[in-house]
Amino acid sequence: MKLIFTSLFLIAASVIFYSCKSDSVVTPTDPTGAGGYQWTQVSSLVAENFDKLAACDENTVIAGSYQIGYKITNGSLSYFNFQDTTFNTDNLAAYDANYFAFCSTNFTSFFGNIKMKIFTNGVMSTVVLDTHSTSKITDMLITAPGKIAAVTGSKLYIYDNGSISSYASPDSFSTGFNLITKIGSALYIAGNTRKIYKFENNVLSIVSTETGTNEFSRMKVFDAIIKAPYSPQPTVVSYWNGPGWNTLCTDTTRDIYLFAAGESINSIYFLVADSALSYSKGKIWTGSHLADDPNYPPDNPATNVYTTALSNMKNNTVFISKRENFTSKIYRGVKNY
Repeated sequence: MKLIFTSLFLIAASVIFYSCKSDSVVTPTDPTGAGGYQWTQVSSLVAENFDKLAACDENTVIAGSYQIGYKITNGSLSYFNFQDTTFNTDNLAAYDANYFAFCSTNFTSFFGNIKMKIFTNGVMSTVVLDTHSTSKITDMLITAPGKIAAVTGSKLYIYDNGSISSYASPDSFSTGFNLITKIGSALYIAGNTRKIYKFENNVLSIVSTETGTNEFSRMKVFDAIIKAPYSPQPTVVSYWNGPGWNTLCTDTTRDIYLFAAGESINSIYFLVADSALSYSKGKIWTGSHLADDPNYPPDNPATNVYTTALSNMKNNTVFISKRENFTSKIYRGVKNY
């Protein structure tokens, strides 16, 4: 979701710590995360506004736009013409720098035509997932080259080396799907009404049902689904990794959790906002401590600078996109603790 910020964010000179615990604690060089992430700008694109990024590896990120896909490697920009005047990127995912995909939904009348543009070693192929969709792709996951899962509000799509299968949500459209991840051999889907769905052996089922939990958005990392309700206070950050919910940590600030990126539950980068949604900042979970990132490139509403996207994490590296007037700037953040 795009945030338009209305007040200036000043980066704290010291790291603030919170009361946290972990079921499986790791020991980084500095478990407090005081060094934060080291950030560098890798690209600047005029007349673009990215709300989705996908990290291919620690040096490469992809972004999608109207009729064009971008790939940025160590600051070097290349682009792909989708060769389709109706293609406007809704979502995207990457397995590595040689295999990634973009999705677009083009609505005509009441139904949407969902297409994927898959890139394999630079060669593009087009796949039609659906011609009668009622909603756009909300999330994608590439589990291996040739194997892609995608969800709309009401369907799960499985692409397997040219074969396409779809599975309807057990619920109505209004209680549809939000994001998808893989835990063990099964796919897990977070629902908009706080349900958890499991897909295994071609069967889609509900495995958890909750009442509304005052979350701004449910999040995911490589091996878990994350939730962080903004009320009641303090915020309890929890993760789902199959059997059920487990407490990750407790945050006594009133920050609102928006997005998460992580290669495991022991190393997570969060994008959070203040309680008024006026600015965003980075927050780090080290496996034993939660801390503000003292180096996060600041939002500045006075000059129309705000964060629009956080990528997944690859090799302790994440990417963000920041909108500044009519320019999108992409930054790379590397773990520095």
